[in-house]
Amino acid sequence: MKYVNLGCGNRYHNDWINFDFISAGADVIPCDLTRGIPLEDNSTDVVYHSHVLEHFTKEGGEFFISECFRILKPGGIIRIAVPDLEGITKSYLECLADVRNKPDEKTKANYQWAVIELIDQLSRNQSGGEMIKMWKQENVVNTDFIQQRIGDEFVAFRNQLLQPGEKVIAKTAKNTSFTDKLKHKLILMLGGNNGMSESEKKQYQTGKFRTEGEVHLWMYDAYSLQNLLENIGFKQVQKTTADKSLISQWEKYNSLDIENGQTRKPDSLFMEAVKPLQ
Repeated sequence: MKYVNLGCGNRYHNDWINFDFISAGADVIPCDLTRGIPLEDNSTDVVYHSHVLEHFTKEGGEFFISECFRILKPGGIIRIAVPDLEGITKSYLECLADVRNKPDEKTKANYQWAVIELIDQLSRNQSGGEMIKMWKQENVVNTDFIQQRIGDEFVAFRNQLLQPGEKVIAKTAKNTSFTDKLKHKLILMLGGNNGMSESEKKQYQTGKFRTEGEVHLWMYDAYSLQNLLENIGFKQVQKTTADKSLISQWEKYNSLDIENGQTRKPDSLFMEAVKPLQ
């Protein structure tokens, strides 16, 4: 059985073939996934990716899913986790209603977080955006709510932040393509951005950041993701959970989506589908 994990970051299993834009270890193959998946047609049994698809444009996402379809064997399974647009939007509307009904410190903080969760990673122009600013506040009054929404990632960040003498730096996922790197080198060879105005420098830095992989370029709910999968050719599209899967021996590999007995990214939408036999 050939299992493939795309855009794996540092969350992967060495039984699998693991790809990411930048390798996080000896078992991860560096690959610019915007250009395709370097595997043969009908060659894999499972394709998995978690919180990757939203970093592609809408059109880029369609190409990426078509590549997943291409490399899967007939009967092969795709498993996708993305931030759940419907769940995030519902949370925002609930927090908005709460703060209107009872505008105290806690409901205001929850509302602020709900807005950040909804739009910050779509709109930010610098690493971490408004999210990191809120995480770094000396007193976060709604830690329980943020943990409930996004899981232990927030708790780990706060624990690290509270260690005396340690400087916390937000980690970003870079996916700069070879072409982007070449362009950047040419700019440096031609004198860098020294000839630019301050406004032009800011525009250059913003554009560079927004193409390096941290921001979300599209979002999905269960309806739109099902449509995407079916339009590419997948069948048996279904919503699932972190601990349930059509994938054989998922209990052996579910640490990809589960940590300490809990869903690793609680804001996730999990979807699976099958490439038809014919």
